[in-house]
Amino acid sequence: MNWQSKPRWSSAVVWLISVACAVTVQVVMLQPVSSQENLDRARLRSGDIVHIMLPGESALNKDFQIDGRGHVLLPEIGPIALTGLTVQEAASHVRIQLGRVYRELDKLRLSLKERRLIVQVAGFVKAPGTVNLSGDANVQSAITAAGGFSQGAQLDRLMIRRAGKEIVFDYKKYLDSGAPGIVPDLEPLDLLFVPSSPVTGKVHIEFDGRTLSQ
Repeated sequence: MNWQSKPRWSSAVVWLISVACAVTVQVVMLQPVSSQENLDRARLRSGDIVHIMLPGESALNKDFQIDGRGHVLLPEIGPIALTGLTVQEAASHVRIQLGRVYRELDKLRLSLKERRLIVQVAGFVKAPGTVNLSGDANVQSAITAAGGFSQGAQLDRLMIRRAGKEIVFDYKKYLDSGAPGIVPDLEPLDLLFVPSSPVTGKVHIEFDGRTLSQ
């Protein structure tokens, strides 16, 4: 037996182990982040639903939705601003605020349960007003929630008003082509406006049989 071949074999084994470890590390790093981890890293925004858990306090062990002003309304405390905070920052902020009334807040837990969108839809839709949508909702979802287009809507000049700016887009072109990028994504507190077609003018009347007979 050639004992001089032993060190060479040991070096090869060490090399193979190091390569295997490196590959394993890369595979672990490439694993997709879970949806809950994504929620925990996200910054809170209006419409989001957070869950608060504090053992022994039934009034707090429930879901709370962040309103259009960015607040959650907590019992005995009132409104607390949470928009723009991470889940961890929000939990710390809630503990500080609740410390005026409650004790043993080290057991309090706060999590982001669901992303939501609060959007206002106005103009030529059948049921204009504020709609509460899922976090991944789009313009079509908002129009559907508002009852759909009214007769006389101008689809090629839809508008989103956001933070003092106006985004005009051609929704008809999107319906005809299905091309991505034509319709902008919605953000919380957007105002989606559907104008009237120049053909119908500024007066919109819903006709029925009785109206036509008159």
